Amino acid sequence: MTIPRQGRKVALVTGANTGIGRTVVLGVAAAGWQVVAHWFEAPAEATSLQREIGDDCRLVHADLREESGLQAVYAVVDELDGPLDLVVNNAGFTGWTPDVLAVDTAEWDSVFGVNVRATFFSCVEAYRRMKDHRRGSIVNISSNTAALAIPQLAAYGTSKAAVNALTRQLAVEFAPHGVRVNAVAPGPTVVERTLRDDPDYATTWGGMVPLGRAADPDDVLGPLLFLASDAARYVTGHVLYADGGWSQAGTTPPPEHLRPGTTPDRSAHPAEP
Repeated sequence: MTIPRQGRKVALVTGANTGIGRTVVLGVAAAGWQVVAHWFEAPAEATSLQREIGDDCRLVHADLREESGLQAVYAVVDELDGPLDLVVNNAGFTGWTPDVLAVDTAEWDSVFGVNVRATFFSCVEAYRRMKDHRRGSIVNISSNTAALAIPQLAAYGTSKAAVNALTRQLAVEFAPHGVRVNAVAPGPTVVERTLRDDPDYATTWGGMVPLGRAADPDDVLGPLLFLASDAARYVTGHVLYADGGWSQAGTTPPPEHLRPGTTPDRSAHPAEP
């Protein structure tokens, strides 16, 4: 999917070096944006991404759970020549646990630290830079788990419901200055991480989706580019579910498709549902 070229404007994508984030970076770079690509893990993939795009891509490594990490990301944004026109808050942490009894305070804080706190303050930093230009688009990556509860993802699903809420709240707060805030909520998506979890992910999870298949990252990119473009200039505060209808009529995965016995992984890698 392509949209009209955007000139020398600047886009920021967090969690950018793998999965959905990588596809988003390639898509917005193709549309003409200069891209700041944040990453936390997988340095080889980050280097590969910059090599593929070239000078229009700036990498920044940071832990968004730390205030200094977010400030480092936006410092790179400020170095570029051009107004910040698009921010995609994609970085996230899934946090599978065997059951709710395994969700301790450290697990909860790690999930919310990336998925909610970092997303909120990234939106605020974006707004600081966009409001004087009276335009800009922020797209948060939510999840269909915000609408459909999945066992073993209590913290994650709750955090994504919070992302939906802050998307609506900030859309109203930012609207007087022409800054739009929306979200895309993917369903099961075939990316590197989900294939590591389950090599048959496309089959086991795709069969629960009304459209009959799991998504690939391009299925998320199209709705996101629409929300980012002037074609959606009158759309703000909207959560677009790109999940094949699962949030409306899908089924909850049976226990054998979940991850019983897993231990918390408190890294802040990009996460797809």
